[in-house]
Amino acid sequence: MPANENLLNEDDVTYLLEVMKKTQMKAPEFSNANLPLIFNKAFKTVEELMDMLNQKPLFEIVAGKYNKINHENAAKLLVRCKSLLATRQLVYKTLKNLLVFEKATK
Repeated sequence: MPANENLLNEDDVTYLLEVMKKTQMKAPEFSNANLPLIFNKAFKTVEELMDMLNQKPLFEIVAGKYNKINHENAAKLLVRCKSLLATRQLVYKTLKNLLVFEKATK
C-alpha cells in the first residue's frame, strides 16, 4: 500500500488496537475529537485493502454496515484492517511460493 496520510499502516493499526484493548477506548486517541479521524482512516484503509484483494463488491456491504461514526464501528473497522493486512501478507507469500515452485519445476 502506498504511503498515504489518509490510510493506516500495520503499525498504526496494531498500536490503536492495543490502546483500545488496554484502555477500553478511554484513551485520548479515542476521544470524541479524534474518533472521526480514526474512523475515516480505518474506513479508507479497509476500502483500499479490499480493492487490492479484488473484494470491491464486498466493500459495499461493509460500507453499508459501518456508515455511522462511533466507537463500536471504529473498533470493528480496525479489526477488519488487521485481518485484511494479514490476508494481504498471506496472498503475497503464496504468490511468491508459487513463483519459486514454478521455477523449480521447469
